[in-house]
Amino acid sequence: MSTPLSPTAFTNGGRILHATVKAFPPDAILVEHEGEDLLCEILNEPDLALGDMVLVWVSPDERLKVVLGRVGPRQPTEDPAARGAPEELVLSATKRLVLRCGDGEIILRGDGRVVIRGTELVSKAKGANRIKGGHVVIN
Repeated sequence: MSTPLSPTAFTNGGRILHATVKAFPPDAILVEHEGEDLLCEILNEPDLALGDMVLVWVSPDERLKVVLGRVGPRQPTEDPAARGAPEELVLSATKRLVLRCGDGEIILRGDGRVVIRGTELVSKAKGANRIKGGHVVIN
């Protein structure tokens, strides 16, 4: 976020909130206070983790919200990559696993069959693009 902080910003009143870190959008921190999400400025680059309890200063007009720092111990994380996308994501099901978006879907069945449906299917590869199977039928 780009709101500059003046040296007198904190002397003009405001209030302090106790909140929980929810996400790390670019150049900001999303926290939750009493069920409300607040997008906050970062005062410095603290080593925060999802779930950490923090203090947030809110300006008198409530336009500016700044995370001042963590309260208490850091929440344990399995890995620093926990802030972003995981290296691997495993979803398991015994009968069917369906990934659906709009008119497209991928179905993984327990018997080993994989069904891919969509209005158009595009396959791209920088190297070889192979189709292998006991029997391959095209059209």
